[in-house]
Amino acid sequence: VEKNHAEKREPAQAIERGEMAHAHIFAMRVGRRRAQASHRTRGLDARASACHRRARMPEKMARSVATFVGTFVISAGSFAACSSSSDSPSIIQGTDGDDSSATTNDAASDANPSADGSSGDSAVDAGSLIELDLTGCPQSGYNAPFSIGGSEFALTVDTGSSDIGVVSASCGANCPGITPVYTPGATATDQDQTATISYSSGAGWSGEIFSDTFSPSAGVAPQTKLVEIKNQTDDFFASESCGLGTIPISYQGIAGFGVASSASAGVDAPMKALTGAGLPNIFSLALCGLGGKMWLGGFDPASASAAPKYTPLLSGFYYNIKLNDFSVGGAALGLNAGAIGEVDIDSDTTELELPQSVYNALKAAIGNDSAFTAHFGGPSFFANGDCIVPLDSTAPTPDALDAALPTITLMLDDGAGGSTALTLNATTSYLEPITVSGVTKYCPEIEPSGSSSTIVGSSFVRSQVVIYDVAGSRVGFAPYAGCAVR
Repeated sequence: VEKNHAEKREPAQAIERGEMAHAHIFAMRVGRRRAQASHRTRGLDARASACHRRARMPEKMARSVATFVGTFVISAGSFAACSSSSDSPSIIQGTDGDDSSATTNDAASDANPSADGSSGDSAVDAGSLIELDLTGCPQSGYNAPFSIGGSEFALTVDTGSSDIGVVSASCGANCPGITPVYTPGATATDQDQTATISYSSGAGWSGEIFSDTFSPSAGVAPQTKLVEIKNQTDDFFASESCGLGTIPISYQGIAGFGVASSASAGVDAPMKALTGAGLPNIFSLALCGLGGKMWLGGFDPASASAAPKYTPLLSGFYYNIKLNDFSVGGAALGLNAGAIGEVDIDSDTTELELPQSVYNALKAAIGNDSAFTAHFGGPSFFANGDCIVPLDSTAPTPDALDAALPTITLMLDDGAGGSTALTLNATTSYLEPITVSGVTKYCPEIEPSGSSSTIVGSSFVRSQVVIYDVAGSRVGFAPYAGCAVR
């Protein structure tokens, strides 16, 4: 039994099914899926109503042990699940990058520089860039439409896991109310392997591995090894919603856009399949308070109001970067990369999750600001975790709050001994405005991680296009103005 990120892992176990004529893959993982039993009060009526927030477990990937007819293969990974979409993708002009797949077990070595040693610029035209409309929100997670075997499904886009799984017709009564469902057809080939994935929360799924077409757009449909989910445990397909419980979100599976080499044995990571079909090894996300955009093969420079700020992508099982400090209202907190710890940019975590000492410093710097105290009562706002209407009688708009409250700046390591400042306004970082029936409440988006590591979740980068430039071994942030809901 190992311990990491303040959560106990269960040891991986290899299971050999003697009665099975084909191989069985058993992956016991501590995934980054939310804990299904965890609810946070969101302060709807006298703090009596609860909205299920994504309390995903900020843990390292546990070992996955695969059994191929008695032969053990070790891999690593994590998994998560969320929401829905029905929008069709569009094709716009695309970008540079190399399309070869990763062979080693970390994010930085998944990069594939071009022959001349340069990675190119992810906004330079070199082909077709695929643009997808996202549905969902920070609380539910975000979904994109993908076609599997010719049928469209809403799959959660998760940068903290690397597998593809879709609910099967065979799941039946074990997966009630989940539609549409996947039925392998003429394009599918059974791989004679099964996969079982479990989480420390108790949730999980199991099913058969098939090779089938996986397509984000017409003309791009590589044969991809994915899982036909036949069984879920402990509400893996739990109900999700946005708007403090007022907007139901549905989903039928997961597309883990995490580090490709962290996919389960026998399963293809989405980007491995798509780069094999010719797309550059770059994708980008613009996550809004409701909905957003995803680009495969680069990003659309017309969507950003300024050039991206890049920071090196570090080795690891997740998309890790280095932060040198935070500043609040222009005043540095005097932290360092050692205190902030490993930093994971993760689309399927909601908040900015911080080591306790960093959380305390940031909470005090923001909470003790006089304007913040007038509107939200001080540092206790973050500890209470409630979504509230500002305490004063002025009913300020998000724009008015941004003008009054301190900004927060992430000091991104520039890879050359210095820092690049990424400055965010209050209501697109540490406060999330949610309007229901004409009333806007504000939710805190900073919390302790319970570990020595930091996770930058989706709510904290709602004003940004986040560019996962694996080909160039870097992560970029560009200001995004396309959110109808911030």
